[in-house]
Amino acid sequence: MEDQAKDGVTFFSIPKAFHGHTGIIQSNAIGSWTQLPGSEVILFGEEAGGSEVVRSGGVRFEPGIARNAQGTPLVSDAFAKARTLARHPNLAFVNADIVLRPDLLEAVRVLSQARFSSWMMVGQRRDLDVRERLRFEVHWEQALADEVRARGVLHGKSGIDFFVFPRCLPIELPPLAVGRVGWDNWLIFAVRQARIPLVDATQAVCAVHQNHPPTHDPVGTEADHNRASAGGYYRMGSLRDADWQLIRDRSGQWTVVPRLMGKLWFSPPFRAGSGLKRALSRRLTGSRF
Repeated sequence: MEDQAKDGVTFFSIPKAFHGHTGIIQSNAIGSWTQLPGSEVILFGEEAGGSEVVRSGGVRFEPGIARNAQGTPLVSDAFAKARTLARHPNLAFVNADIVLRPDLLEAVRVLSQARFSSWMMVGQRRDLDVRERLRFEVHWEQALADEVRARGVLHGKSGIDFFVFPRCLPIELPPLAVGRVGWDNWLIFAVRQARIPLVDATQAVCAVHQNHPPTHDPVGTEADHNRASAGGYYRMGSLRDADWQLIRDRSGQWTVVPRLMGKLWFSPPFRAGSGLKRALSRRLTGSRF
C-alpha cells in the first residue's frame, strides 16, 4: 500500500555493471540511499552484479527497461515505470555515483509543505575522490560531511545528478538514453517551460559525487539522437534556470524564496545565446554538450 506521508521518497536509478571502482562507488551511493529513514530504492536494468546489491537489503530490482538501438537503457522508461511502481508520493532519480545524506529528506519535507502544487528540486554536487567502500556506521553522515569540507569541490551548474519531484509531476520524457548528453538538460527546460517551480537546493543538500573517469563519448550516434530528441540546444537548461532557491532564513529554518536570476536566464534572449555558445563549444572543443 502507498505510503501516505507527504515527504516519503522513492529513489530510482539505472546503474552500470558493478565491477571494479564503478562497483565500489555505486554500492556506496545506493547504500547511502537505503540508510535514509523510510526510503525505497528501485534499480532498473540487467547490469552484472545488480542482484547482489538487491540481496544486501533495502533495494528493489526491476530488470525490464526499454533500450535504444545501441542497447543503452532509456531514462524516459525508468521515469514512467517508477511512477507506477513507487509506493511513496515523491520520486528521486539519482545517478548511481551520488551519495546522499538525510539533509535531502529535510529539503523534501520543506517543499512538501510549500504552497506549490508541483515542483522539482535540483542542486549542484560536491566532487570527492572515493576509493573504498563506505562503512555505514554511527555518525557516518557527519564523517562524510567532514571529508567534503576538507577535500570536496563544488561542481559547476551544468552538472545535474539528481531530480526530486512529486509523482504527479505533469512531465513526460521523450525517448532519451541515460548517461548520454542532453536528457537532464531537456528535463530542466521542460519543467521551466511548464511553469513548474524549479528549486535549487545546493545550500541545503550535500550531494556527493564520487569521482571517476568519463564513461561516455559526447559525440556519436547516441549523443546526436539525444540532442535531436531534446529538440536542440535551445531546449536544454541548466541549474542557472532555477527560479526558486532553498535557503536558511534568519531564524535558522529552511525556506523557499524566488530566484530572480533564474527568470532572467530562462528568458528567450539568454536561452538563444546559451544555445549558440553550446553549439560553438562542441564544434570547437568537443565538449559534452
